[in-house]
Amino acid sequence: MFSKKVVYVGDVPIGGKHPVVVQTMLWRPLADREGNLRDLIDAVNAGADIVRVSFPSPDDFEHLKWLVNHSPVPIVADIHYDPRQVILAVEAGVHKIRWNPGTIAVKRVKDALKLIAEKKLPIRLGYNMASLPRERIKAGEDVKEAILRIAREDVDMLNDVGVEDIVISIKSSTPNETIDLNKSLSQWFNGPIHIGVTEAGTLLDGTIKSSYALGYLLREGIGDTIRVSLSAEPWQEVKVAWKILCASIGQCRGLTIVSCPKCARSTGPVWEIAQKIEDKYAHIRKHITVAVMGCAVNGPGEAREADVGIAFGGPGEAVLFKKGKVYRTFHFDSDTDIMKIITTEIDKILEEEV
Repeated sequence: MFSKKVVYVGDVPIGGKHPVVVQTMLWRPLADREGNLRDLIDAVNAGADIVRVSFPSPDDFEHLKWLVNHSPVPIVADIHYDPRQVILAVEAGVHKIRWNPGTIAVKRVKDALKLIAEKKLPIRLGYNMASLPRERIKAGEDVKEAILRIAREDVDMLNDVGVEDIVISIKSSTPNETIDLNKSLSQWFNGPIHIGVTEAGTLLDGTIKSSYALGYLLREGIGDTIRVSLSAEPWQEVKVAWKILCASIGQCRGLTIVSCPKCARSTGPVWEIAQKIEDKYAHIRKHITVAVMGCAVNGPGEAREADVGIAFGGPGEAVLFKKGKVYRTFHFDSDTDIMKIITTEIDKILEEEV
């Protein structure tokens, strides 16, 4: 979305004026074909554009090839330690190679790089602060300066052997360090930048760290593709990534809920209805904003941007509104009554042409 150069991963464009691309990574051994395919489909349904897998052993070649052939989205092979795996991954038909120069020096993979250049495959140089090759750090050199210098050197080496479709990521488990590194990277690298906080943590902690760092970078115009690294299922990473994109730069997909925290003025089941709506429409692709407000103080005025919403009034009473304008007042005896009214309106919107 922000880089000058566009790199294609399969048929997915990264960079230029294209939307930010959402990625995730599968966690099962490649031998678990059905489990991986199930997780992959769940991630794609959640909005993943590209999926990465670890390719640790030659024994996994047929499994990788099978997954590539069955995947509806491009597959990225993650390579560590053994440069021969790069050649095998290319033969398996992957759409992009990612390797960490901290575990395989670029100079060790020149033969593989020549093959990548011939096939015109994209490559991501994925640097992590924790795995920076110590032998490449000069005496007294700041580690952050070193990783940026090393990235420049590696890009030059790739260009020398004819590899031009390059994506770079520089990650840290510290949000502020991630921000600083990527701001510096963006000053000289005009190709696509993959952003993410590595080893961000559990669903809650990782979401908070990633939201801060990635939201900041995106607002600064940095980041063409993202992955939210969580100790959670791939589809959950994807959901969080899309929420970050929507909140930071307005690139939205699926349901956005606007709901108040609830206070003593509220006479209705705000939390319960908001959660039921979120659960029911978790699968949708079309972007729609739905509001559930506890009283007339907050709704519909403060939720006027919502496509549709409800605001509770007196006991057993609520108003239905659309784009901030009251549509009608209704009475309810149960959550079921409320859900029937609001979901009828949501379904009408979803049935409209995009």
